[in-house]
Amino acid sequence: MSEQFLLITDVDAIQRYVFESARMATIVGASEIVKAFDVWLEEEARRAEYGALHAALSGGNGLFVFGDSKKAASFAGKLTCEFQKRSGSGTISVSEIIPFEDDAGFPAARDAALCSLQRLKRLGRAIPEALDVGLSRQCQYCGAESALPKSVRKGDDERDIGTACRKKLDKRKEIKNAMATQHWAEDFNDLADTDYLALIAIDGDGIGARLKNLQSAIAYENFSAGVKCLLDQAIAAGMNTAKGEYPPFQLLYAGGDDIVIAAQARYALNFALAFSDAVQTIDRSWDWTADQLPIGFSFGISITHSKFPFRASHAIADQLLRNAKNTAKDKVWPEGAIDFAVVTEASCDPASLMEDREILFDNSKICFTGKPYRLKSGEPHSLSKLKEACKALDRFPKNQLYALRNQLNASAWRTNQLGGSISQEQTKLRLADYLNYVSSRVMRVQTQKDAWEKACQLLPVAEGVFPHADLADSLQLFGEF
Repeated sequence: MSEQFLLITDVDAIQRYVFESARMATIVGASEIVKAFDVWLEEEARRAEYGALHAALSGGNGLFVFGDSKKAASFAGKLTCEFQKRSGSGTISVSEIIPFEDDAGFPAARDAALCSLQRLKRLGRAIPEALDVGLSRQCQYCGAESALPKSVRKGDDERDIGTACRKKLDKRKEIKNAMATQHWAEDFNDLADTDYLALIAIDGDGIGARLKNLQSAIAYENFSAGVKCLLDQAIAAGMNTAKGEYPPFQLLYAGGDDIVIAAQARYALNFALAFSDAVQTIDRSWDWTADQLPIGFSFGISITHSKFPFRASHAIADQLLRNAKNTAKDKVWPEGAIDFAVVTEASCDPASLMEDREILFDNSKICFTGKPYRLKSGEPHSLSKLKEACKALDRFPKNQLYALRNQLNASAWRTNQLGGSISQEQTKLRLADYLNYVSSRVMRVQTQKDAWEKACQLLPVAEGVFPHADLADSLQLFGEF
């Protein structure tokens, strides 16, 4: 077999580029720039001028195999300039060109290319020269670049805006005009409407490990295309759970198996259920491990007011996603897990949010939540069981549930303030007493007592776990039953 040449490309700090500005319009525009660049990359690589034998693209990351080293080098030189021109500020790293003979040599060539790419990223890329704007002010969209001079701005620019943000807004406007019949939310407030805003972070579990085990370029190409098709269908399945004239979702970022979506809060958990169910049922003939191992995706969902700082909400969603992924790995939930949090305060950080969930004792702890939940429908400790519990309480007085959540939070705060002088057993008794109080005193109607008991039976059962506050958080997140 004739010699082949492999190279790997990767957009540098892609999430920093996409989320450099906290405005929804520029985030969407940046994602569309990366998406359009992926399309251009594949089309350009397969042109007769370069003649790529294989091309696998995935959210700013690409793997290419050429039959000629000079063509590979020419292609590598062209794409770096192209991405700079399209993005205005982004950069892309390209690995060394690695020769190999046949499929048997592909894994070693891929590993060598990845090592060279990582080495290049560690050394750092040269920062592109900024437009010479003298002493102009900073861009009001991102604050990370100088604003364009008024003499070169477009007529509709009232704010100071930089080159990169101008390109992002132009791309978003181009896509919006091409889909003129579709309603486009202008910002996060418009998307949330009168609801809270959900920021949904999704990540595949074990996808990277599978890619590393692929033994040929064609397998890599087929697997990458299969994952992309799977995610497109799963996202569509999740978004189809919403009712109404306007779609209450906005895809902010899709890079490989990493996804970020903004949505109205009441659709967030149903989206996760539909997405996960679709992943498990969609045809995976392209996946050689489909019969042995399910593909899983974990979720981290931050629920905040629409005016809550975007970067803080994003950081919370990322922390919740990491917690869900770690739990799915520790408890061997191959289909993934979901963690979510409702933030009603004006400010919150991920560390304090996680600390407030539990009280630590010498050799144990008490948890005030059952999160993260499993995503396999019908299983104990699953999101579907939590939904059943919420459905049982659909006609239950909501103020009683919120009172319960507040009491649980207050109990945690008081115990922490006492510096651990109250024992774990005393804390359990205090919480159990309040739960009994709710059941015996507040729920005077038998139907309410029956509904409460049914809901509690569906909640996770574990030593030192009081997941009852999850009911108050989840009722509105599942929308109407």
